[in-house]
Amino acid sequence: MSEPEREEWMQGIIADLSGDDPKASEKAIDRFASLLETVPRPSDREKMDPQLYISQAGPAHYHIRKNLDSLVSAIAMQIRWAYTTTSTDLSMQSPFQSTLNLIRRSALEVLIQVFSNIYFAMWIRLDAVQTLIEELVYRAVDPMLKPSRSASGARVGNSAIPDSLGLSKAVNSILVRIIDYADRTTVYVALIRLFESAMAEPAPNPPQTDNDIMRMEFGDMVQKCLWRLTKVLPDDLKRQFSRYVDQDSVVELPREVVDPEFGNPLVHPAIRVHHILRMTHRFFVRVPDREWRKRSDKDAWMFGDLPRRTVKTIHHTIISYLGIYSWQFC
Repeated sequence: MSEPEREEWMQGIIADLSGDDPKASEKAIDRFASLLETVPRPSDREKMDPQLYISQAGPAHYHIRKNLDSLVSAIAMQIRWAYTTTSTDLSMQSPFQSTLNLIRRSALEVLIQVFSNIYFAMWIRLDAVQTLIEELVYRAVDPMLKPSRSASGARVGNSAIPDSLGLSKAVNSILVRIIDYADRTTVYVALIRLFESAMAEPAPNPPQTDNDIMRMEFGDMVQKCLWRLTKVLPDDLKRQFSRYVDQDSVVELPREVVDPEFGNPLVHPAIRVHHILRMTHRFFVRVPDREWRKRSDKDAWMFGDLPRRTVKTIHHTIISYLGIYSWQFC
C-alpha cells in the first residue's frame, strides 16, 4: 500500500467514526483495532530509546500517531453516542441494541490498546485528551454503568447494559492509563479545566436537582484524578529539577528543563510548569477566595472549600519546591 493509499484508508476510518452510521462506526473501530495489533508495544529498552522503537515500528505507527487526535476525539464521540442514545426497541437482541453494545465494548478496548503504548499516549494533545477524559468521567459516574452493592456487599452491574460491571472497570482502567502515560502537563491542564467548570457554580447540600447530583459526582471523580497526580507531584518535581535546584551556583534553569519536549518518553513525567500555574491562577480568578469562604460550610454546600484546597495544594507544592526559580515560570 502506497503512502497516499494509507492516508486515505486512515481518513476513511476517521470519517466513519465521526459519522452517525452505527454499523460503519462499529466496522471502523474494528479496522483501527486490527491496525493497532500490527504495531508492537515498546519493550523496556525501546521506551528508553525512541529512535530504536520508531525505526522498527513501521508505517502503521507513523499513520496512527499522525492522526491520533482525530481518532481519539471521534472514539470519544462514539462512546457518548453509544451510552446516551435511546431507542424505542429496548430488546437486547435487536440489531440496533447489539450494535450499541458492540461499540460500547470495542471502543473501550481500542482505547486501552492506545494508552498502553506510551509512544501513542504521550502524543495526544490537549483538546483530544480533555474530550476523552470528560466523556470517560461521565461514564464512570453514569448510573447506567456505576456499580451498586448487593445485599451481601458484592459489586454488581446494572442490568440495563450487558456486562456493565466489566465496562465500568474498563472505563476506570483507561482513566488510570491516561493519568499515568499521557503527557503529564496535558493531563493536569485538562483535569483542572474540567474541575473549574464543574466547581464554578456552587451546589447545595443536599443536591436539589439531578443536574446538581451529576455535576457534583463528575467533579468528585475529576478531583480524585487530580489527587492521584498530586500524590506523586513532589517526586515528579524532584526528578525533573533537583539536579539544578539543589545547587546554589545555578542562576537560571536550562530551557530543556523548563520546557521539556512534548511526546518524548525519555522525559516523562516531566511537566511544563508555566501551563499548570496558569491554570491554577485561572481557577482562583474564576472562583475567588471570598466565594470559597461562602462555601466553606459543608452542611450547606457540597464539598465545602475542598476544591479550593485541592488546587491550592498543586500550586503550593510547585512554588514551594522551585523557590527562587519560580520566577522563570511567571
